[in-house]
Amino acid sequence: MNDLREQFIDHPLVKEKTIERRQYQETIASACCKENTLVCLPTGLGKSIITALVAAERLRLRPDKKVVILAPTRPLVLQHYKTFQNAIQLDTSEFIAVTGQTPPNRRADQWSRKIVFSTPQVFMNDLIVGRVSISEVALIVFDEAHRATGDYAYTFIAERYSEEPNGLILALTASPGSSRESIEAICRNLFVENVEVRSVSSPDVEPFIGGIRVEWRKVALPQVFSEVRGTLSSSLERN
Repeated sequence: MNDLREQFIDHPLVKEKTIERRQYQETIASACCKENTLVCLPTGLGKSIITALVAAERLRLRPDKKVVILAPTRPLVLQHYKTFQNAIQLDTSEFIAVTGQTPPNRRADQWSRKIVFSTPQVFMNDLIVGRVSISEVALIVFDEAHRATGDYAYTFIAERYSEEPNGLILALTASPGSSRESIEAICRNLFVENVEVRSVSSPDVEPFIGGIRVEWRKVALPQVFSEVRGTLSSSLERN
């Protein structure tokens, strides 16, 4: 039988026996550590695990810096916060979730923690007024990266961070868009240089999805859905 340790990630900043080894996750994480990367991975295949691996390596290489994890909603921020606490080998005081519910006069101290989880609007506001210095950040993670369009806070933050000579960006999404143009727009707005894409049918992913089977079923919509669809279609045709 293989040594049990070989079944789990071995890293000085990852808690022992917490992250099982999956080759595709390690491969993607390794690529993400080298250059700004967009990871397109279906829900359930471990975007959070890849993020934790990249964050751990960045903190190992740059222990004087911090990692910032951005997510568009408070529940997502708290979800990442809990995941990292379970996986990363740091004192619990080094993790902090900063959202709009935190009074501004208390946030300056919170940005000093090693791993900060926040909504993009709060991070952008505190960046503008100087409560946080972007030069102190070794890695910024943009979850739900497909939101990086127009004047959304992600685009402003990425542009400011792109000026840092040793910064690193990790963008995550399960829904990058249906066209090449939409993916290229995300890459431009977040200064991404590399794209890592996997699906449940990717050769390096298939061994880990077990008995998952996708089956399409047609479902009859309620009458009100059909009425709304008809109204919208008529409106589009007139315009």
